[in-house]
Amino acid sequence: MTEKYKEGVRLAESLSAMINCNNKEGMEGFISTLQRDHRTLQYDEIRLAFRYLKAMSEVDTDARNEYAVNFTKKVVTEAEKILGGSLEYI
Repeated sequence: MTEKYKEGVRLAESLSAMINCNNKEGMEGFISTLQRDHRTLQYDEIRLAFRYLKAMSEVDTDARNEYAVNFTKKVVTEAEKILGGSLEYI
């Protein structure tokens, strides 16, 4: 694993830990910080969010994540219609 990959893993684990604690204030801080980020970075942040939705739409489900996975499948399907078949150009 590269250092950049490991950095991504650490960031994902940190975000997961914040969400796991039902830290609504932390989530609001996260969102408001990204809203104020540099506009060019906002583009890549939205692309990251859609890549995450796409990846989640392809995972196996059980009772714990079934709603979330089905939701992402619908979002991805509609987004691909709007974007002409690909999320790659977001």
